[in-house]
Amino acid sequence: MALNFLRSQVSQDKKRFKDGHFDLDLTYIRPNIIAMGYPASGVEATYRNSLTSVAEMLNTKHPDSYLVFNLSERPYDSTLLNGKVLDIGFPDHHAPPISLIFKLMMLIHSWLTFKSDNVVVVHCLAGRGLSLIHI
Repeated sequence: MALNFLRSQVSQDKKRFKDGHFDLDLTYIRPNIIAMGYPASGVEATYRNSLTSVAEMLNTKHPDSYLVFNLSERPYDSTLLNGKVLDIGFPDHHAPPISLIFKLMMLIHSWLTFKSDNVVVVHCLAGRGLSLIHI
């Protein structure tokens, strides 16, 4: 598919999640920790993760057990993700304050220990900078 080629070019050297009909800018850091790029809609979804595809993947593989941490300053409609998105909103390309890192670590730890099959999904815009700092 042409869109998958375009998305892979944007991803450059990042490993993509490919499983069945899913081809996403998404990586399992651990079985219960996922880092990914921003889930977009509209024209932006031609070169970023499609919000619809991300929702389908999470609702298929981790139904009722995922929580998404949006570290970007760009909120989005979380209806497809069953409202399970925490908008943290921090400027891209800036170092987060230690208090924010600590708060996120506590939230992530609480979610992962609440139920053994819980999964956290962390993303900023590109899924490289802020996401990885918090994982």
